[in-house]
Amino acid sequence: SDTTEASLAVQAAQAEGQRFRLLADNVPALIAYYQRSDFTCVYANSQYARTFNHDAQSIVGLTFAQVIGEEAARLIQPHVDVMLSERRTVSYVRHLEDRGRWMEVSLLPHQIGNGTVVGCFVLISDITRHRQSEIAARESEERLSKFMDASLEGIAFHRNGIITDVNGPMAAMIGSTPERLRGRFVLDFVAPE
Repeated sequence: SDTTEASLAVQAAQAEGQRFRLLADNVPALIAYYQRSDFTCVYANSQYARTFNHDAQSIVGLTFAQVIGEEAARLIQPHVDVMLSERRTVSYVRHLEDRGRWMEVSLLPHQIGNGTVVGCFVLISDITRHRQSEIAARESEERLSKFMDASLEGIAFHRNGIITDVNGPMAAMIGSTPERLRGRFVLDFVAPE
């Protein structure tokens, strides 16, 4: 009877572990857990392990610095220190230049009892597409600005009569600068009659 119950408990725990692994390996995020005592990896989903050239088994037992590299560990250490000392989630963005990817990283403290931090959950989302969209929008704005300034015509944009942007020729016609014109009411520059 005792061995049957123990066997069923082991099977249930294994099934729960398999369900967790299936879920963790199929979410669109990199997940890892590092214990605080020696900063070694206790768990990593397959995406996290692959990103750092390991598999889910070979990454276990490696230190944080061994996984991400000494230089990256030094750069990230201030975030780790804040997470540990303030016992709060810390998020930052990291650019993996060698892979051309942008990652948003969250370090979540694992606390027990009196709030002692015993480990850290690492959650990483690939934000490369978002960053590329931001860069493309910024470049488009810069191109539009160049076209506006290259024109000999005065151009002003407004929203509800408040100037949001003007080109150089428009500012020159008025005898001002674009910076001084933004935020002004457009009819301020039109003769009352």
